[in-house]
Amino acid sequence: SVPLPHACAPVASVVVLTYNSARFIGPCLASLARLTGVPVEIIVVDNDSADGSPAAAREAAAAAGLEIRVIELHPNRGCAGGNNAGWRAARGEYIVFLNPDTEVEASFVEALVSPMQRDETIGVTGAKIYYPGTRTLQHAGGIVHPNGMTNHYGAGEEDSGQHDILRECAYVTGAGFAVRRSLLERLGGFDEDFFPAYFEETDLCRRAWRLGARVVYVPE
Repeated sequence: SVPLPHACAPVASVVVLTYNSARFIGPCLASLARLTGVPVEIIVVDNDSADGSPAAAREAAAAAGLEIRVIELHPNRGCAGGNNAGWRAARGEYIVFLNPDTEVEASFVEALVSPMQRDETIGVTGAKIYYPGTRTLQHAGGIVHPNGMTNHYGAGEEDSGQHDILRECAYVTGAGFAVRRSLLERLGGFDEDFFPAYFEETDLCRRAWRLGARVVYVPE
C-alpha cells in the first residue's frame, strides 16, 4: 500500500471528537497520518475545550504532514451532538468515528469500510481495541444483556486469536467504529438527548438493527 492521496475525493471521513484532549490528540493524528488504503478526510470536531485542543490538533497535524479540517463548537454539544456536527460536514460515503485518546493501525479505516463495501446489509462496523501498550482486549464487539446492562466480548482477555472471526453483535463501542452515511441520514444521526456522553452509540446501533442494518465486529 502507498500513502493516501489527500487530493482524492474521500471514500471515508474520520471524525475525531475532542474535549480538553490536547494531551492525546497528537499521537492519535500521527497514527492517522500513516493510514493506507481507501482515500480519507480527517475532521476534528472540538467541543468547546478550555485546553487549546484545536490549536494542538492543528500543530500535530502539521507536524505529521496530515491535512485536517477543524470544526470548533460553542457551546459544548456533547458526544452525540459533536459527532453529528462532524458527519454532517463530511464528504465520505462511510463515516468513521474515533476517540482522541486512541491510536490506530495503518489498515484501520480500510478494514472497517471493506465489509460494508462487500455487503450492503452491513451498516455499522466496529474495531478490535486493546488497552494501551498491551495485547489485552478492551473490545471485540458489544453485548446488551436482558436487563439492559452492557459488556464487551473479550474484555480483559489476552488476545491469542480467540476473537478473530467477524461477528454480528448488539452494538460496537464508539471509541472506533464506522457507519454508512446513508444509514446515518435515515437514523437522523445520534440522539442528542444522550448528553453529555455514554450509550449514544449503543442506541444508534439498536436503531440500526431495527431498520434491518447489520452491526458487525471486524477483527482485522
